[in-house]
Amino acid sequence: MSNSASQLKVKIIISFLIALSILFVGLIFYAVSVQPIGEGFSVVWQNIWGKVTIADLYLGFFVFGLIYFSFEKSKVKASVWLLLTCVLGNFVPAIFVIRLLLRKQIKV
Repeated sequence: MSNSASQLKVKIIISFLIALSILFVGLIFYAVSVQPIGEGFSVVWQNIWGKVTIADLYLGFFVFGLIYFSFEKSKVKASVWLLLTCVLGNFVPAIFVIRLLLRKQIKV
């Protein structure tokens, strides 16, 4: 693959991740405006698929925690990335991946 084709592929992926992140943040704000987090969580937890979803969420936190600690030289920075992921959700790992792509630490 030529260098320009590779750069275009990276730009498309970054644009897609940014768009998804913006949509996700908007969804978070909308959800918070409609229903308190604790109330929503209690409804989710009553359903078996809600429990599966929460387990999947925590598995994602664990996996991205491993990735953060693998790529970040500073354990403090890796911890901050993980904390932000736990608080703000999966758009944070998307930003982390964009950062890795821009720094050419990973290839597509």
